[in-house]
Amino acid sequence: MIKILENMLVDEFFSEIKDDIVFDNINKSSSNCKNSSIRFDAMNQKYLGRIILWQSGDMNVEILDVETIEVVDAKTCIVKSKENILTEIQTMITIMKNI
Repeated sequence: MIKILENMLVDEFFSEIKDDIVFDNINKSSSNCKNSSIRFDAMNQKYLGRIILWQSGDMNVEILDVETIEVVDAKTCIVKSKENILTEIQTMITIMKNI
């Protein structure tokens, strides 16, 4: 799962959808971990989003309003394919674009 997300982060998929959203802080845990993970942030004027994906397929998605620091959306799910990951990222971006 982590390799799929890594490839997507450099794929043209992100250049087409990000517009005013900046993707940053891409971090991977040690590959020596039992259940390694990758995380990245997505930011625009209004929101800060974070996705964490573990090798097991567990995924956390959280979006905060940067002015109020309130959680706008939070989700924990299990993804099993590239399509599942894309759906979750697209949902996050759709929420973040509704300023």
